[in-house]
Amino acid sequence: MDTNDTALFDSAFTQDARWDLSGRVMEGLKAIHTECFDATIIKLDTTHYVTNIRINVTDEGSEASISALYHAKHYRGGTGMVPGLPWFMTGGVYFLDLVKVDVDGLWKIKFFKMNKMWTEGDYSVMGHD
Repeated sequence: MDTNDTALFDSAFTQDARWDLSGRVMEGLKAIHTECFDATIIKLDTTHYVTNIRINVTDEGSEASISALYHAKHYRGGTGMVPGLPWFMTGGVYFLDLVKVDVDGLWKIKFFKMNKMWTEGDYSVMGHD
């Protein structure tokens, strides 16, 4: 998310992926890309830190689940290095279900649940009311 790389972002998801963004559910890569990448991520200077990662791979080795804590700080695009401007921060837990794709051997997100536990700062930075 933090590199604003469209191809990299899209390559992380299956075509039929679902993303539950704290209760707002997007169905399919096209919706995820349009509603998250195009509408928000590409317009921001962001950094997402992920820690306490736990990965469980099935015995078959083709599916996995991940849980991790996250902390993300956001600035309006082009303002991240300008002192004193508004920012928005959030933290919580990520839960992901992944599948290993036979075609390219990549692990891709089938389901992504972002459970916000706290927020701080100016929410208008995110470009939403």
